[in-house]
Amino acid sequence: MRRLPAALIASIAALVAAQFASAADIPTKAPVSAVAAPASGSFWLEGEYLYWKTKGDALPALITTGTTGVLGAPGTAVLFGQSTVMEDWRSGVRVRAGYWLDSRRTTGFEAHAFGLENASIGFFAASGGSPLLARPFFNTTTNAQDAFLIAAPGVASG
Repeated sequence: MRRLPAALIASIAALVAAQFASAADIPTKAPVSAVAAPASGSFWLEGEYLYWKTKGDALPALITTGTTGVLGAPGTAVLFGQSTVMEDWRSGVRVRAGYWLDSRRTTGFEAHAFGLENASIGFFAASGGSPLLARPFFNTTTNAQDAFLIAAPGVASG
């Protein structure tokens, strides 16, 4: 799992701390209308550290083994897939910045950025033919489950 660089976290904390002279100045549960808008010609920057649990991805059966490798056939077992993957907690950052162009605060611009650390999953299997490795799929020609053989005894290795 990758971590956010300590320098980035320290910079965000320094920016937030610079906004307030003391802890007593930090607004608590103030309604949005009570927070003063930035003065004209002013720049603002907000940053947040995120620690989110992602929903994950539901994978279909991707690699099978057994006598035929066909899903639902006797003796077929799923080696990879048919599960939810990458539902771990991940670090991230959300940043918002803007600038007022006029004194009446009617013209300005604002930018937002959001990102979570990358996540990936891998699987590796190899066979000289035994055990059988197959890629299951639904065959629309026969309207039934089928399998593409990757490695099978006396037929192929992969």
